[in-house]
Amino acid sequence: MKNEQLLDSILEYSEIVGKQEGGWWKYEEWYRKSNFKSWSRTYCYYLVRAARSHKGEISFSKLNAREKGFYEKISVEGPKFIEVAKTFIAESGRDNFVDKKWFFYFLSVAERKSKHLKIARALLETSIGNVAELENVVDGFSKDYSGTYEIIKGNRKVIYFDLKDDPVNTTRELHIKAVYMNPNDEIMLGTYTTYDEQFVYSGLIVLHQITNEKFSEDEMKPILCSYRLNSKAFIAIPEAIKQYLSLKKRNYRSVPRTVPSLDELQVYLDEYVPLKNKKNRFLELEIPRVYLATPQGSSKQNGSSEKVGQPQNVDKLILEIEGALKNEKVQLISKQTDSNMPASDLKSIDSLKLLKRTRFFILVITNVNKASYSLVQLGWALAHCKYIMLIYNDLYVSDRIKSISTNVINKHIYKSLSSEKERREIANAIRTFVHDNMEKFVDSNLEKD
Repeated sequence: MKNEQLLDSILEYSEIVGKQEGGWWKYEEWYRKSNFKSWSRTYCYYLVRAARSHKGEISFSKLNAREKGFYEKISVEGPKFIEVAKTFIAESGRDNFVDKKWFFYFLSVAERKSKHLKIARALLETSIGNVAELENVVDGFSKDYSGTYEIIKGNRKVIYFDLKDDPVNTTRELHIKAVYMNPNDEIMLGTYTTYDEQFVYSGLIVLHQITNEKFSEDEMKPILCSYRLNSKAFIAIPEAIKQYLSLKKRNYRSVPRTVPSLDELQVYLDEYVPLKNKKNRFLELEIPRVYLATPQGSSKQNGSSEKVGQPQNVDKLILEIEGALKNEKVQLISKQTDSNMPASDLKSIDSLKLLKRTRFFILVITNVNKASYSLVQLGWALAHCKYIMLIYNDLYVSDRIKSISTNVINKHIYKSLSSEKERREIANAIRTFVHDNMEKFVDSNLEKD
């Protein structure tokens, strides 16, 4: 072991011993019963001071005779102390979080100029002595960390990690807190906070425990992934984790760059985009969805279902729209309601769930003057979707729909879907609407928090 590494190891193991339950007093009791009779707590203290003197932290002139003796024999006595410390740590008791591994999932915000978000999957490991290490993704910003973890006592069931990028020359620290019911839980949810000079970032994490499954080193290697980058790894991430990390309100926070006065704080607040803003409803990790709805559904009249017809020209319009969007990186979902579906069943249909994760909702209203499923969808879209476009003829919609502000929905009015020219104009308007709103969300969402 090189001299500098030896000195660092001496100080590291001294710190770990001190952090054990009972600390150095417990060590003193242990060593009297062990085979290491010459390594009392006092002798360890002498060695640690000698190591600090070697590192320039304590002047040699301030060492006593015993400490100077250790100073001269540090290369011999140092490894002995490390062996003693390791033995004490191993015998002082193992908690239920020792020797565990987790995939450490979080939302990557390192590449601010990137136009699509990524999930980062790092690797977190624990070992004897409450030691923890995080192997991070390689993105030009994130770092590897090491340090210790602690189980917060009582009924709170919280595990806390205190990690540093370098134990000596620390430039960045990472603090992790996660809640659990049992140390063998499949997942733990938690938060992280990392900070360096004038910057504090916080966000959600999911710790997915690696148990009996056998993974190769490559399969456990930290990775950045999305539907565009390392898509195979992205697809393998459980859907629940991807959805959890996309929750904008809960996921990511950053303290603004230094704001030293109330006037500057007011400037920041004046520029803040409220979370209720439709663009901030969720962060998109999947391919953005374009949900195209055409009212074919049912209406309830006198307690019975009644079909609402759909012009054949709508089918031609759908083909035009599909062609117009073929070069956009979106997932087009075209839905026409089952004309036999009772209106009473509309709220339970699975497709409503899709709207919760949909960026674009486009509703084509044909000659419908009765309650339709698509109007139920419009209500859901107003609550959940980021961008809404309504395509209609003035004769076919109520004054209430006409009065919806253009700040809420984008409107396109047509005269007749039987006109090939008008169908093409509608398709082009949809393409422009989608294209113009494709790449607006990353910087505004992350910078304004």
